[in-house]
Amino acid sequence: APYRPEPVKAAAAVRALPPMPALAALGGATIVAAADAAAVRKALLDPKAPLVVEGPGVGAVQVHPVPLGSLGLGSAAFMQHYGVQYPLYTGAMAKGIASADLVIAAGQRGMLASFGAGGLPIGKVTAGLDKIQAALGSKPFAVNLIHSPFDDLLEERNVDLFLSRGVTVVEASAFMKLTPHVVRYRVVGLSRDAATGRTVCKNSIIFKVSRTELADMALRPPPADMVARLLREGKVTAEQAALAATVPMCDDVTVEADSGGHTDNRPLQVLLPVIIARRDAVKLETGVHVRVGAGGGIGCPEAAAAAFAMGADFVVTGTINQLARQSGTCDTVREQLSKATYSDVVMAPAADMFESGVKLQVLKKGTMFPSRALKLYELFLAYPSLDAIPADVRQRLEKTVFRKPIDTVWQETVDFTLNQLKDPEKIKRAEADPKGKMALIFRWYLGLSSGWANAGVTDRAMDFQVWCGPAIGSFNDFVRGTYLDPAVANAYHDVHEANMQLLRGACVLRRIEQLKAHAGVRAAVDAAALAPYRPEPVKAAAAVRALPPMPALAALGGATIVAAADAAAVRKALLDPKAPLVVEGPGVGAVQVHPVPLGSLGLGSAAFMQHYGVQYPLYTGAMAKGIASADLVIAAGQRGMLASFGAGGLPIGKVTAGLDKIQAALGSKPFAVNLIHSPFDDLLEERNVDLFLSRGVTVVEASAFMKLTPHVVRYRVVGLSRDAATGRTVCKNSIIFKVSRTELADMALRPPPADMVARLLREGKVTAEQAALAATVPMCDDVTVEADSGGHTDNRPLQVLLPVIIARRDAVKLETGVHVRVGAGGGIGCPEAAAAAFAMGADFVVTGTINQLARQSGTCDTVREQLSKATYSDVVMAPAADMFESGVKLQVLKKGTMFPSRALKLYELFLAYPSLDAIPADVRQRLEKTVFRKPIDTVWQETVDFTLNQLKDPEKIKRAEADPKGKMALIFRWYLGLSSGWANAGVTDRAMDFQVWCGPAIGSFNDFVRGTYLDPAVANAYHDVHEANMQLLRGACVLRRIEQLKAHAGVRAAVDAAALAPYRPEP
Repeated sequence: APYRPEPVKAAAAVRALPPMPALAALGGATIVAAADAAAVRKALLDPKAPLVVEGPGVGAVQVHPVPLGSLGLGSAAFMQHYGVQYPLYTGAMAKGIASADLVIAAGQRGMLASFGAGGLPIGKVTAGLDKIQAALGSKPFAVNLIHSPFDDLLEERNVDLFLSRGVTVVEASAFMKLTPHVVRYRVVGLSRDAATGRTVCKNSIIFKVSRTELADMALRPPPADMVARLLREGKVTAEQAALAATVPMCDDVTVEADSGGHTDNRPLQVLLPVIIARRDAVKLETGVHVRVGAGGGIGCPEAAAAAFAMGADFVVTGTINQLARQSGTCDTVREQLSKATYSDVVMAPAADMFESGVKLQVLKKGTMFPSRALKLYELFLAYPSLDAIPADVRQRLEKTVFRKPIDTVWQETVDFTLNQLKDPEKIKRAEADPKGKMALIFRWYLGLSSGWANAGVTDRAMDFQVWCGPAIGSFNDFVRGTYLDPAVANAYHDVHEANMQLLRGACVLRRIEQLKAHAGVRAAVDAAALAPYRPEPVKAAAAVRALPPMPALAALGGATIVAAADAAAVRKALLDPKAPLVVEGPGVGAVQVHPVPLGSLGLGSAAFMQHYGVQYPLYTGAMAKGIASADLVIAAGQRGMLASFGAGGLPIGKVTAGLDKIQAALGSKPFAVNLIHSPFDDLLEERNVDLFLSRGVTVVEASAFMKLTPHVVRYRVVGLSRDAATGRTVCKNSIIFKVSRTELADMALRPPPADMVARLLREGKVTAEQAALAATVPMCDDVTVEADSGGHTDNRPLQVLLPVIIARRDAVKLETGVHVRVGAGGGIGCPEAAAAAFAMGADFVVTGTINQLARQSGTCDTVREQLSKATYSDVVMAPAADMFESGVKLQVLKKGTMFPSRALKLYELFLAYPSLDAIPADVRQRLEKTVFRKPIDTVWQETVDFTLNQLKDPEKIKRAEADPKGKMALIFRWYLGLSSGWANAGVTDRAMDFQVWCGPAIGSFNDFVRGTYLDPAVANAYHDVHEANMQLLRGACVLRRIEQLKAHAGVRAAVDAAALAPYRPEP
C-alpha cells in the first residue's frame, strides 16, 4: 500500500554499501572501468544493454537495462493494451494540427497518436479517418472527442461517425461533465466473453483531466441514469446497459498540467500525485485499476523521467509535435515555435467555450491574437448586444480585427453553421438572443485565427492563433545543436523521432540514477559521464534484451536478503533506504538494491550538505513577515536541517529580535535569513544588509529580485577574502538565489556586476581586495528554481523551468568555469514531487507552504486549520503589498477569506483613479465600512506613524505627500500589509481578511499525510517542521529504491505491485 508517515525511531548513520565482488561477465553485458568516463557514457547510452562498472573502491556495480516498459509500473500494460512499442502517445491538437499525416507517421512506427478532430467539421474528420485507416490498417490510433457545450450536435455526430467507422480508441478532452455521447461511445463497445463471463470493452477511452472531480467521473462506471436513458432511446442494448456498471468510463486517465490549448495551468508535481492517490482510493471501492499518465510540459527527457518518477504509467506530448513536419500547421508557425522560449506563451479566450470565459494557452510572440481576442471577450462582457457597442469601437473592430463589415461576418457565420455544421437550431437561437449572436460573431474571429495559422495565410500573420505550452522552451533547449534542431538539419523533425528521443533520454536518466545510488561510483565516475542526455541518432532498433538472472550473491555486509514472492518482506526492506537489499527468486536470481543515502538524491546533494554543514539536501524556504519564524528555524537547525528566517516585510526591530533568538539557540549551527527585494523600500533592504553583516549572518536567501541591487552585491562582496596558502578566493557570505526566469538566473550565476562593485569601492563599502576578488565568484552558491509556489510566484511549470535553468547553468559554467548548484522549489509537497525534482537534475529541494502548517511557524491555529483542509485548487493570485504599484501578484489561500477579492478591488481602483479624492464618494464609503473599517484619514495617519517610527523612512512620506497616486498606494498597502499580520496573529474579527500565502503543494501534502501520525486530525497536534520535511526526503529515497527494482523485468513480474506502491510516512 502507499506509504503513510510514521515516526522514525532513531536516526542511524548511513551505511556505505561495501564493494561487490567482481561478477562473472553477464550475458551481453558491457564491462567498463569506472575511471573511463567516455566508456561509461557510451555504455549508459544503450538503455537495452546490461552494464557493469568496475573499479577500486567500487567493486563491480551492475546497471540494469531500462526497457521502455519499465519506465512506469503500468507502462508495459499500456503498451500491451494499445499494441504499441512506447509508453507514450502524441496528444490531439484540435483543428487537424494533429493531422492524419502525423498520426500515420507515428502509427507506422509503433507509436500511438491521436487525430485532432476537435473543431473540425464532420466532412474533414471523415476525410482524415479515410486517410488514417487506409494507411494504418489494423495498427492502432486514437481520435480526439472534444467536449463543446455549445456544439452538442457536433459532439453527437462525431460519436456517430467514430462508431460507424470502427474507431476503437478515443481521447476525450475538455469535458467538464459526462455527456450522453461519450457515455454511449463507451457502452456500445461492451460485450460479455462467452467463455469467462467477463466484460469485454472494445471501445477504449483515454480521458484528459486537470481536476480531481473530473478524474473522479472518469474513474467510475458510466452514470446509471445516463445509461438508462440511452437504453430507453434504443442507443444501447440491454446487455450493454447491464455491463456498464462493471467498467470505468475509461481505460486511462491523462493528468493534464500546464499544456498548450485548453489548460488549468496546474503544477504537474502537485496534480499527478493527487490524482494517482484519487485513482487508488476509487480502486479500493470499485476493484478496477485505471492507468494514469502525465501530459503538459513534457518537452525533454527530464520532464518525462520526472513524470515516471511520480508514478505515471505513460506520458503525453502535445506542443512539441506541432513543430513536427507532419503536423497540420504551416512552416511560418513552425519557425516561430522553433525560436520560442518557455515564457513566450499566454492565456487567451477559447473559441469553443467563449461564452463561459474559458481560456487556452497560446503563443504570444509574433502575433496580436491574444490581445485582440481578449478585447473581444471584454466587449462581450460589457455590452448586451452588438448594437450597444459604441460606433467608434465597432469601426475599429471592422477595420483591424474582422477586416470586413460585421454584417458580412454574420452572414459567413450563418453559412458555415448551416452548410458545414448542419445546425440550423444554433442560428435560430442566436437570432432570438442578441448576446448569443454577438458571441457567434466574435467566435468567427477566434475560430478562423487558428485556421489562418494552420494554413499560413500570410496577410493574417498578426492574427495567428497558435496553441502552445511552455514545454516548447525545454524542447528547443533539448534539441539545440543536435540533428533534431531545424537550424542544423535544415528540416523540421519527424514526430516519431522526437518522441522516441524523449523516452530514450528518460531511460538513460534512469540508468544514471542506478549509478548515482552507489556512493563509490559517484566518487569514481567523472560527472561528464552522468550529464543530461541530448539527442543522438539511433542506428538500428534492436530488440530489448532481457537481463539474465544474476548468480546468487554471497550475503553482503548488513544486507537484507528477501524472497521476491514475499511482498511484505520486500516492502519492509525497501522502507529502510540506508540498508543494502538483495531480492531473490526463480527467474530473478539475486538482484541488488543499493542504499539511497540522502547525499545521493542529486549529483550535488552531498556538496550542498557539506557546504552548509547540514544533514539534508533540502532547506525550508523563508515565508515573509516571520511566518518562517525564529522558532521554526531553530527547530529545523537543531536537527541538522537548513531553514531560512522570514525577515522579509518585518521592521528592523523584529528582524533583530529574531536573530537574537536564533543565534542564542543555534550557536554555530547553520541557518539562513531572507533578503527580499522591495523596489519601493530600498532603505529597508539596505538596513537589513547592514544588520546581517553586523550580526555575522553567513547565509542569505535572496528572493523577488528583478535586478541586482548594490545591497545584495555588497553582502556578497564584503564576505570575500584570499586564502593565504592557496591564493584561492574564500567566500564567507553564501547566497541562495531564488529565481523563476532564465534572465534572473543569468544574473545570479555570473560574477557581481563590475560597475556596481566599482561604485561600492568608491563609496568605501568594500575593500580594494574584495572588489578585485568579486570577478572570481558568481553572485551565489546556489540557485533555487521557484515554480508554482505560495506568495511571490510566476506560476511556471517545474518540469519545464528546472531543466531550462540547469541547461543555462551549464552554459554559463562553460564561460566562467564556476559550478553553481541548482535546486527546486514550488509544489514540493510530497515525496513524488521531491523525487521528480531530483530526477530532473536538482541538487536540493525547497519547501514552503507546507511549513506554514508546522506548529513552529509564525501563524495562528486558525490558519493552520484552514491549510490542513485545503486542496491544490484552493489558491488564487492576488495583489502583493511589497510591489503593489507594479501590479505584482502573489499566491494566496482563497478558501474562507475575502482577502483576494478585496485586494483585487483596491488594485482596480488604483489603476482607475489618479488619487483618493477622485474615487466616487459611495465607493470610498464602502471601502471605509467593509475593507478599512475606519476613516481613510485614520488609515493615512497610521501609515505615516508606521513609516516614520518603524521603518524610519521620512522620505517615503514626503514623496507620497507630493504624489496623490503614491499616497493612495500607501493607504491601500496598509490593508495589504496588515492582512497577513492579522492572519499570523489570529485576529478573530478580521478572519475574513486573512491573507494566507499558500501554493498548490498544500493539496498534495494533505493527501500525503492524511490518516498518518502527521495528520493533525490523527495526532491532535500540528506537525514538527523537521519531521515533515524528513519524511518527504525519506519517501524520495524509498521511491529511488523502488526505481532500482523496477529496472529489472524479472523483479517487476515476480514482486507484487503492493510492495512497490507510493511511499507514505512510516517510522
